[in-house]
Amino acid sequence: MLVIGKAHTALDMLSKILAGADGIKITAETSADGKVYVHPGPEIHRLPGEEVEKLTLPNGQRPIPLRDACLIVPQGKYFLVEVDRGKPVEDIAKCVKTYTRGKVYFVSKHEDILQHLKEATRCKRLILKLDDTRGNDTEERLVENDFITGVIVPVDYLPRLGIEEFVRRLDYLGDFVDKVFIEANTPEADDIFYQYGVVDSIIEYADGVIVENPRELLRILSNL
Repeated sequence: MLVIGKAHTALDMLSKILAGADGIKITAETSADGKVYVHPGPEIHRLPGEEVEKLTLPNGQRPIPLRDACLIVPQGKYFLVEVDRGKPVEDIAKCVKTYTRGKVYFVSKHEDILQHLKEATRCKRLILKLDDTRGNDTEERLVENDFITGVIVPVDYLPRLGIEEFVRRLDYLGDFVDKVFIEANTPEADDIFYQYGVVDSIIEYADGVIVENPRELLRILSNL
């Protein structure tokens, strides 16, 4: 099972790679003048790039441009790049395609964004990020958009569904796509994996897990 670390800054990326993560997931964010950065948490889209680069984040680091982030990812590591509406899809795609040596996967909650990325890059690693707001139409969405090759299921579903139903859904989604990932959307959500003791239950059904703290998950996996 792949262990992917969520990252927001350069040091964040490096520390998670050095911890042994199989890859990194970042979210692309734009400044007010259209420059693309790794989303560091604060709302940088209201500031011009010049001001974004002067920001000091709570951890003492600076926001990192997408190009620099691409250069950090080593060859062979997975690089998941999430793109939302209103972002310069073609600029992001060109940057990632030009500067990344790792295995690129594009992620979005929106099928049309993934379609645009497919056309802009010819990338076949396209992941649909599921959320609660779209109802239970996942099967139809995957059938209608058969270019989608993976899904991300938020671990937040787990307390509501229970472990048996959660695992059943992972197994079911695996019939439609090549990769099924589970994501902890917040640092607190990492704890859901451990509170429910589900790591050993999901290994068989998930291809990868995306967490804020990959070191802890890797430790648990090494003891199974």
